[in-house]
Amino acid sequence: MPTLIQEALLDINTSGSDASNQSLSIRSNTTAVNPSQLPLENLLNRRKQCNPGANQPMERVLSFPNYANASSYWNYPSSKDDTEVVCEFDKDRPSAMHFPHAMQQLYGCFSLWQEYPNNRPILLVSGQVEKKLKRNRFLAGIFQLFQSQLEVDVLSKKKYTEGRHDKGEQLKSQRLEISGGYILNQAMQLNHLAANEFQLQNNSTHSCLRNKPRIGILNRRISAGRSIINAELLAITPTIEGRSHNNSVVVEYFEGLDFIEQVSFFRSIDILVAPHGAQLTGVAFMNAPCSHLVELFPKGYAIPDFFGSLAINSGNKYSYVYMSENSLRSEQSASFADRRQARSTNLCPSPSMMASILGELSDSWRTCCEEL
Repeated sequence: MPTLIQEALLDINTSGSDASNQSLSIRSNTTAVNPSQLPLENLLNRRKQCNPGANQPMERVLSFPNYANASSYWNYPSSKDDTEVVCEFDKDRPSAMHFPHAMQQLYGCFSLWQEYPNNRPILLVSGQVEKKLKRNRFLAGIFQLFQSQLEVDVLSKKKYTEGRHDKGEQLKSQRLEISGGYILNQAMQLNHLAANEFQLQNNSTHSCLRNKPRIGILNRRISAGRSIINAELLAITPTIEGRSHNNSVVVEYFEGLDFIEQVSFFRSIDILVAPHGAQLTGVAFMNAPCSHLVELFPKGYAIPDFFGSLAINSGNKYSYVYMSENSLRSEQSASFADRRQARSTNLCPSPSMMASILGELSDSWRTCCEEL
């Protein structure tokens, strides 16, 4: 007889498998937690809130168009005599200080500097704005990476222009015109620089030597909205965990994790399932070209172009699941108020549907690896 804890965890049809043999790796910050140590009341409450049906309607989009090359987003005023390339952080852009939108600009700046590898890279940002950005632990790591590995000079516009006007020199800088998604060139180089700077364990180079992909779920707190309520249950679904390396699916939460911990997680995963959210900003550090992001959206809210563009422009594969009985196209005309309310809805994807999706993607991962 399964215990109450096992019964709460196994809110799926295990097809007669012994519940005591189910394994699950859940990370809280950097510590793995056994499911039997999780509060029973919490697990039972999740079970009451989340009862997915086997035929739960979801729109599955398992392919996505390529995005334009990053260089098409700028017209940098350079000449053969230039010795520097200047990227300006625009604090006045909508939501510029919000972590994912700040990284839109910083990924773009990195791409611009890569276009001119022999020129001195400069980032124009005021000291006050830089200080605010660095309060985010991921952004603090990005600044360290830029300054140490790329030798980027981070200067205020005032300091950079001092003395230049007296010499009759014009300021040549680039504010990137980013409309909705991300632009990123040379993501593999960015990943390599991060590994050098932070001495990251080389857990991605030989990914394809494994017989199965490493599947992970990057979740959000329930209180934050757009949480996969049954993430732990998905992770122990036999038809899902059986597709993953070592028959184990990691469930991760990024609250409180620094740049190194977040990047290390992305580098350790081949197929990532996650709800839409800021935690996906580091998806550029996944193991291209065979890794795959599956992004989940609640009914009434979906913007696949945002993190989809980041995944694809960093060399990864991308698909999304829109959890509605209708297509995304048919519901795009919903009012702003409706979309705002929908964006906080928690998610409860069907284990059978997710098993089907992850089965297809596991096969695609193996085919990709065989073609390398």
